[in-house]
Amino acid sequence: MILFANEILADHLNAFRVCTLPPDDRLAPPVASHADMLTFTYGETVIFEREYYCVNERRLTPYISTPAHLALTSLPRSCIYPHDIGLNALLVGDTLFCNARHTAPEILNCGAEIVDVRQGYAACSTLVLSERTIVTADPSIARAAERKGLDVLAIRPGYVRLTGYNTGFIGGATAKIGNTVYFFGDPSSHPDFYRIEEACLREDLAPKHLFDGPLTDLGGVRALK
Repeated sequence: MILFANEILADHLNAFRVCTLPPDDRLAPPVASHADMLTFTYGETVIFEREYYCVNERRLTPYISTPAHLALTSLPRSCIYPHDIGLNALLVGDTLFCNARHTAPEILNCGAEIVDVRQGYAACSTLVLSERTIVTADPSIARAAERKGLDVLAIRPGYVRLTGYNTGFIGGATAKIGNTVYFFGDPSSHPDFYRIEEACLREDLAPKHLFDGPLTDLGGVRALK
């Protein structure tokens, strides 16, 4: 498994093979190296925005097994919403939650059932525990997921640090890797942590925090099988 993540996370996930993502200067600095903003993965396929990939090809290519497993999108990208959300889609099993109007067509064509949601930052808003269980503070994702029959743990918004913003999101502050859910910071700083912990344990997942300090949105990770 290959993990795409920013440099801070790469330093803490050194037990895995991690591709450190360079920042994209077209995005807002606090999120410019966040995996959920820069790439999308499903199965053995990874999607990048074309210009970003071309600029960083030497860094990224060694982590892509064959050219057939790479897709490039040419959606406009800038720090102005919605031109920063093209890759921030959420895949749960065979269901894709996204703001479809502004999501890269290469993602929409991944073969999953598309569920259109208002939240453009679908991936960073949601912690996926399994193909049947998610954790989110976003009401549009929660409602859509419940309609699809998923178990949804709705938590209180906030309590996640993201430099330059009022708050970050639970998906950007966590990563499920194998049978472990990694929290970026001390998860007990979130008032709903014990409910989240219980949900992890019900899915036979072990919660573990990577470092001390407040729970921090670092863009999560994207995994490539």
